[in-house]
Amino acid sequence: MPFGRPLACGFYEDLPYASREGAERELETLVEEFGARPGWALTPVVRRDGADAAAKKRKLTEIYCSQVDESSVEAMSRYAEQYEGERIWANERLADLVRSGVDGWLS
Repeated sequence: MPFGRPLACGFYEDLPYASREGAERELETLVEEFGARPGWALTPVVRRDGADAAAKKRKLTEIYCSQVDESSVEAMSRYAEQYEGERIWANERLADLVRSGVDGWLS
């Protein structure tokens, strides 16, 4: 029996890898495996950046031009545009915080 509420916990999708072909199926498999463990169920939630999410992502990733090439920057921008933000796989507590719009959940 737990002594208190579980900590808010989540996982960002690692970009640009999460945007490659076949990654969605791999992710589904991992989520199923985690969910089979009591208390480890993960659900997708999106931290919304709005309609300009792709532009924001491009601006931020271009800072790392020595580490990512243009095709990676483009893939990350398209992914952000698809979700209008960043998709996170979260436990129930973090999912509730993200959905409620509570500021500071990331810190």
